[in-house]
Amino acid sequence: MLASPVYPLHAQTLVPAGEARVEYGYAGTRVPIWSGGVLLPIQNNGSQSPVIHFIDDTGKEGEPFTFSIPGTGNIMIADVSRGPDGTYALCGWTLYDREGRGRDGFISWIPPSRRDVTTVWPYPYHAQQIAIAPDGTTWTQGSDIVYGADWTGSQNGVIRRFDKSGKQIGSWIPRNSILREVPDSFGLSQGKLAVNKDRAGWYASVAHMYFELTFDGDKISKPVSYPGIAPPKDDTLATGLAIMDTGDVYLTVYRYTAEPDLMYRLDRTNSSWVALPNPVNPDGKLNSQPLILGGDGKRLALFGGPESVIFLKPGD
Repeated sequence: MLASPVYPLHAQTLVPAGEARVEYGYAGTRVPIWSGGVLLPIQNNGSQSPVIHFIDDTGKEGEPFTFSIPGTGNIMIADVSRGPDGTYALCGWTLYDREGRGRDGFISWIPPSRRDVTTVWPYPYHAQQIAIAPDGTTWTQGSDIVYGADWTGSQNGVIRRFDKSGKQIGSWIPRNSILREVPDSFGLSQGKLAVNKDRAGWYASVAHMYFELTFDGDKISKPVSYPGIAPPKDDTLATGLAIMDTGDVYLTVYRYTAEPDLMYRLDRTNSSWVALPNPVNPDGKLNSQPLILGGDGKRLALFGGPESVIFLKPGD
């Protein structure tokens, strides 16, 4: 068993590190993810053939591609990640009719060639967050969905790890150990998952707890938990999470009852979250709705407006 190292706080401030002017107002899109050095808007999500776009940090868009699963109905992509070798990992569920009956959770891997797609159906597990680690393994967060509802009594793990072939190689944090009362049948989707070179972290919004595992090859630590930024059941919603190469963890949240939204950094030593000043957009205006889209270990990518992704890096 790998011991979980304690990292000191490194960055006290975040400083501007560039901007990408992008177009991601595609019809039927979700909030895009920044992963593997590109922004990943999804067009026509919920159709039989969602389209995945990718835009680099200069604002240049590559050729989009269509994703489909033969023999299924409409597809809802819940999350997408891009690995260092250009592999894409997607998770979500199929919708066999407009009422959503017959949903079945899937995880798919699309190689750089975009041929020979691997898809697994880990029933009853529905992955709702996904991230490819630098070592090529894939981490997911989700829960068992039975008869269309979150099986809160399940002893199966919320966090799972898969190898490059799609085989599950680990499972942690039993579902029945997490706050059972959720505001809807997919309450666990109201959280954020992130990985870096040696750790995977998950912020559970409803329970308002942060869980973290460290890994070195096949050696995995026991999950370590930290209190969240609000009490359990608080309506504050985690909107973005990123883990830097230094081990620093950054979180953005949306507050239903107050403005502006906020950014935080985890202080492991004191088991608390430190509020950070909201960033200033390139136009000189305060970003009152900071939302972490992802990170690359050295920079954070944040929503900067309808046609902007801004990058921040740790300062002194």
